[in-house]
Amino acid sequence: MKKKIIIIAVMVLLVAILGGGYLFLRHVPAVTYAVNEIDSESHWGSISGWLSYPSEVIPPMGICAETVEGEDLYCTYQMIQDEEFQYGYGFELSVPPDTYYVYAHLLTDGTEKIGYTDEYKAYYSKFVTCGLDISCTSHAPIPVKVGRNEYIQDILPVDWFDF
Repeated sequence: MKKKIIIIAVMVLLVAILGGGYLFLRHVPAVTYAVNEIDSESHWGSISGWLSYPSEVIPPMGICAETVEGEDLYCTYQMIQDEEFQYGYGFELSVPPDTYYVYAHLLTDGTEKIGYTDEYKAYYSKFVTCGLDISCTSHAPIPVKVGRNEYIQDILPVDWFDF
């Protein structure tokens, strides 16, 4: 009889411990055990716009988006030729959700690896949003925020006139 009482007491104690643990875990805020979803390319957004160059022709160029912290850089070297773009050429660049400075750069000549020179970049800047008017004195790059699956249009990296 004493053995039965001990077994029943142990079972009651186990149920109390497990039940109490369950009640405790039920009240843990969701943020403490939520899984952070890593953005895959299927969740990336994109940036697009038209291109120009201070010449009669638009030379081959790359278009890059650099995170405002300068940690990551995403580039495309495919210029899209289409009448929908103001001067016949544009771009579309896929990027993960973040905030970027967008710029165009000329490609190097010859058989060298694709590259550019730092002294000649055209940013999407305040000067661009002023209509490229000489009275606008700011050439500060404008941060472009891209969300998940967001399509940002009319980003124009055409400020070749950074004085």
